[in-house]
Amino acid sequence: TARQRQLLREGRFDYLQGQILPSETGWQYMLEAATYYTPPQHPDDHVLLDGLGHGSQEVQDLTYWDFANRLDRGVTYLQETGEWWHPHPWANLFLPGTATDDFLEHILTDLTPADLGAPGLLLVYPIHTQPLTTPLLSTPRTEVIFLIAALRYTPPDDPLSLERLIATNRDWYDKAKALGGTAYPIGTIPFTQHDWQTHHATSLTGTRRRYDPRSILGRSLVCG
Repeated sequence: TARQRQLLREGRFDYLQGQILPSETGWQYMLEAATYYTPPQHPDDHVLLDGLGHGSQEVQDLTYWDFANRLDRGVTYLQETGEWWHPHPWANLFLPGTATDDFLEHILTDLTPADLGAPGLLLVYPIHTQPLTTPLLSTPRTEVIFLIAALRYTPPDDPLSLERLIATNRDWYDKAKALGGTAYPIGTIPFTQHDWQTHHATSLTGTRRRYDPRSILGRSLVCG
């Protein structure tokens, strides 16, 4: 995460992502980054990789189309193995940049490779919030946030594991919320009506002030 913050601050790459993967010796940390260019101009790989202190590296040149669709191969593989249709209780959370390390330490303490499933992993994205303009997107109010995404799978014949991981997702959400984080609601985190009201309170209240400054609409539309 320190390296990601550095690279985000420098603007050295156009795309930046981290991955935490299980390995035989413990957790493996991988940094994935991309620079876009138009021939005949080519980036200098030595300059881009200077000072990163990586253990090993892999450099690829792809067309933009191939880069944008690079996950297709993984999807095809999961479909062939059948895991694409297994329960996948994913958790996606936004954390303030300053709280991300504490959150990762919290979830990695008890997380096991079995909790992720064979194709599972953690994604760690550093993001500048200034360009985010999607309506009703609830994110921490800090300049830099991290998206932590746990992509994990469970066997279809093990409902108890599924229930346990969903409960863990809720624990992660409560921890993230205590640190100033929010949910990116595309995963499997149990939400109550109050959770939704809290989640959308800031964005909906701001929308209400903008489009209904005289409070002509019913008060039931105000969340929080």
